[in-house]
Amino acid sequence: MRTGTHTSAADSGWTLRQAVIWAGIPFAIGMTLGILTRRSGVVAPPNIPSEVANRSTDSSAGIRGVTPDQAKLIADKQAQPLLAQLKSNPDDPRLLAKLGNLYFATHNFKEASAYFKRSVDIRDDAIVRTELGRAYFYARDPDNALAEFERVLKSDPDNANALFNVGMVKWQSKSDPDGALAAWQQILKRYPNHPRKVEVEQMIAVAKQHRSLRQPVKPVQPPI
Repeated sequence: MRTGTHTSAADSGWTLRQAVIWAGIPFAIGMTLGILTRRSGVVAPPNIPSEVANRSTDSSAGIRGVTPDQAKLIADKQAQPLLAQLKSNPDDPRLLAKLGNLYFATHNFKEASAYFKRSVDIRDDAIVRTELGRAYFYARDPDNALAEFERVLKSDPDNANALFNVGMVKWQSKSDPDGALAAWQQILKRYPNHPRKVEVEQMIAVAKQHRSLRQPVKPVQPPI
């Protein structure tokens, strides 16, 4: 995501997961950490049910009645062809990223983060590193999530994906609306005509409301 990141972020739509209920606010946007745009280097995982916004955000909750253990078994079975390929090519960052996506899609976030970490350790890639940050967040490790997003921004200060996710972590996990606002405002400054500009403006408005009311942000646990 080093080359062409700014252009693709400005020209493409976002694939944001609709998964969070904003507690205590009369305004619901229904977005959690997301990817604003993707490239072909990482295969997008299957869709996660959007109904999680209407269910408990407890990470022990199942996906459409599937328990975490069952989801792990499903992921392990689906991963077998990729794991077979990985035996022949253990240092293939693309295979490792695909495995990370597979486990992320089935909400096995610790496994996902392990594969994404191996991938970026071999070949640094902004999209995979952003996925690693998201996996850390959903595994309830916001500090490492934030660190990964900030690593992306260190080399690519206008990376819209990383900026969006930095804002989400600072708002949800760090109770830092000022930090969230700074990140989201940077997106609008860099991409004033972004096709999803309205959503970012709505996020900014809600964060400003929290700040003006001196209302602490209740951390939202990752949905599963």
